[in-house]
Amino acid sequence: IQYIGRFDVSKPDAPRFAWSGSSITARYQAEKVTLLLKDDPRAELTDDSGASFRNWFDVLIDGQVILTIVAKPDRTRYEIPCPSGNAPHTISIFKRTEAVVGIATFLGFELSGGGKLLDPPARPDRRIEFIGDSITAGLDVVKVGKLFTLAAENNRLDYSAVAARRLGAESICIAYSGSGVHCDGGGGKSNTLPVLYDRIVPQEPDSRWDFTRWTPQVVVIHLGSNDVGAKVGGNCKDDFQLYIDSYVTFVARVRKQYPQAHIFCMIGPVLWHVDLLTKLPSATVETFRKKGDTKVHYL
Repeated sequence: IQYIGRFDVSKPDAPRFAWSGSSITARYQAEKVTLLLKDDPRAELTDDSGASFRNWFDVLIDGQVILTIVAKPDRTRYEIPCPSGNAPHTISIFKRTEAVVGIATFLGFELSGGGKLLDPPARPDRRIEFIGDSITAGLDVVKVGKLFTLAAENNRLDYSAVAARRLGAESICIAYSGSGVHCDGGGGKSNTLPVLYDRIVPQEPDSRWDFTRWTPQVVVIHLGSNDVGAKVGGNCKDDFQLYIDSYVTFVARVRKQYPQAHIFCMIGPVLWHVDLLTKLPSATVETFRKKGDTKVHYL
């Protein structure tokens, strides 16, 4: 079984995961498959429709979505509609919703009589790490109407996952809605990406990721929208140079973990018109270029 993303494997028979885009992949030969999964959502929170928070997962067979699971805290067994026959197939479980929604625990696959797991597919040589806020998590990427609903969040359809598939790359997504590189949208500093970045499970400060387990050749950072929103809205009145300093410090941390990686500090087209926002990554890249680091880019 392949785990793609940050998984807490301290209990090997029950790995835990939270970041959006985390996925579980296996090849199998069986007529029936049951997914065993435990969901621990932040049930005290609701979306605009009044629905309690719960994680959503896409189930793919041979690369095609065949089921979307809206997990239930009191349920651990999910029957998967498999293709007929007993030919080998690849199954993937993809976490659509982001870490703020809750933590999930994978308890295994149950195969019908005579079924067996096969060697997993070869992992791609290309690896990309995406770091960002709601834009990278996929919040509202399939939104219909004005309400915020969990059904509208789907990291699998976000630019990060789409780009990785188009490039034949394996990707990890470290994205948290409302977060920034200096402050969050409300001006707070306890849930910025620099605070959360080292964690396997972002809700747990003591869960520390081992960066030697997975090394990307490319890192894409899309941060700043919440920082600038807080600055313009008056929620954080720090001098703007401190925002740039925070961005520079964070990129330096990423560079320390991945000495050879290309790092792209990016701004998407929704926000090109905001001068402060374009200045944040461009000034950061200029700082590294002056130091001779030509593998830090502004996109």
